[in-house]
Amino acid sequence: MLSLLIMAFLSTDQKLKQKNQVITQLKKELATLHEPVADSITKNVEPIKEEVITAVPPALTEETTVQPTPKQTPVIAEPSYKEVLAQYAPHLTQIYFVETYAFDGAPHEMLYEMYPNSEVRHIYEEAYGRIQNIFNEMDDVLQSALPPQQLAQFNEEQQAWQQTIDATVNELRSHGGSAVGVNVASHLYSETMLRCKDILHNYFDVVEITGRLDS
Repeated sequence: MLSLLIMAFLSTDQKLKQKNQVITQLKKELATLHEPVADSITKNVEPIKEEVITAVPPALTEETTVQPTPKQTPVIAEPSYKEVLAQYAPHLTQIYFVETYAFDGAPHEMLYEMYPNSEVRHIYEEAYGRIQNIFNEMDDVLQSALPPQQLAQFNEEQQAWQQTIDATVNELRSHGGSAVGVNVASHLYSETMLRCKDILHNYFDVVEITGRLDS
């Protein structure tokens, strides 16, 4: 009986040793299997590189202000002085025509036959005052419109003409007599009328003095 137990114990102990050997062998095999896998994993895994992202500021560009293109105003040429004078010519011609029409072609002797000297003198003085207004208006236009060279020429003409008028008036007055007043008045009217006519022809390019009496 005891020998059976001992044999059973030995048999069991042997089986345990065999199991332990098997377990030990399995552990070795498992270790062998895991080792290359771990090594390959370790070898194949690349270290994680920290990617440093550097923010690059945008290039500084010089701010350019685009100025709007200015609108080009069309250049309008100023009229020439002859064009300016031509604008005044119709008006000056008309008033000259009206103021001189009554004396156009009428001999002075007719007035002396119709009126006494005092009345004739009054007629000429009144007519001279009106033609003098026309003369002054022409002078104002020319003073403002003529270029310097032409204006200097005109002023020289005016000065020479005025000197001639003054000399003649002084001579008439030196004679004395009852007719001196009417003679001076008629002379001033006639010479101023002729001077206005010359100015219309020479500076305002008026060829023929015409107009309307109903103006």
